[in-house]
Amino acid sequence: MEMANFKWGEISSDAVSFSEAENSCSFLFQNSQIEDGPFWHVCTPGTLTEILNVTEEDYAFAVSNVAITAAEVGIKVVTFSVMEDHLHLLLQCIREKCFAFLKAYAYRQQKYFERQGRFVDLRGLRCDDPIPITDLEMMRNEIAYINRNGFVSNRNFLPFSYPWSSSCVYFNPLAKLVHGEKYNQISFNERRRLSCRRVVMMPDSYEILDGMILPASFVDVALGEGMFRNAHNYLDAITRNFEAYSESAKRFGDTNVIGREEMYQVARMLSLRDFNVKQPSLLPPEGKLQVARILHGDYHASNAQVRMILKMSERQVSELFPLKALTRR
Repeated sequence: MEMANFKWGEISSDAVSFSEAENSCSFLFQNSQIEDGPFWHVCTPGTLTEILNVTEEDYAFAVSNVAITAAEVGIKVVTFSVMEDHLHLLLQCIREKCFAFLKAYAYRQQKYFERQGRFVDLRGLRCDDPIPITDLEMMRNEIAYINRNGFVSNRNFLPFSYPWSSSCVYFNPLAKLVHGEKYNQISFNERRRLSCRRVVMMPDSYEILDGMILPASFVDVALGEGMFRNAHNYLDAITRNFEAYSESAKRFGDTNVIGREEMYQVARMLSLRDFNVKQPSLLPPEGKLQVARILHGDYHASNAQVRMILKMSERQVSELFPLKALTRR
């Protein structure tokens, strides 16, 4: 691993006004589409797929697969997140290339699983209706939604430490200084292992570290970061905007959106607003039912989250949301 020289004093202070920064973001969003095409949020439905990634090697291959497939199909990856049973991508390309990407990605994943002696049904590894990103605010919300998926789903990680996503690079100057071997300079056998297919040349920027193509070497992080006024704007987006995450979740049917601590804050807000009660667990029975339905319907709370936050019995919650009780999540 190589670390380039770095001086903290080289980071400039934020001397740009709010309006100037907002105008710059807006210009970048509009102009980039004129030059390179529209943006799409692509998500494969994890509910239709069994657990795909079990080991760190599985996750690392999936990340490398994103990089290799993006180069083959000819698309720009703005951000992505590899999950245990699904994949989130924010791509810049014409709509048809979203489908071409997923088809090639699934084919390479199938070859990888066969090499591992695993027979996995990948018919669910698809996206029938990529979501077009229509404005700057939506762009910010989708980037934040994708980048928070890893650490919300896995309590062992923070927003900047989940390694199988480009979230670990966003507004993280130290991560951008980590380098590995150039993809086109590693051995033939290593390239064959990474591709699980014929060996092809990749962009010169692609770098390998610990058996994985580094996200910073193939994701257009500068473009993604440019959609935010500054680092604080980004941090606020990935930690506070519950309603925006809910809207994204509704489109994809994603149940892994808000963690228990954040879900509690939502329940507390609803309790104060509708019943003037500070603690959700102290709500009257009808209040608990109302808040439970909102948490479940609007914020995709799991049965376990509803039960713990509102201090309801497992039987009560299962009767309210029987289908949720039967799902893996």
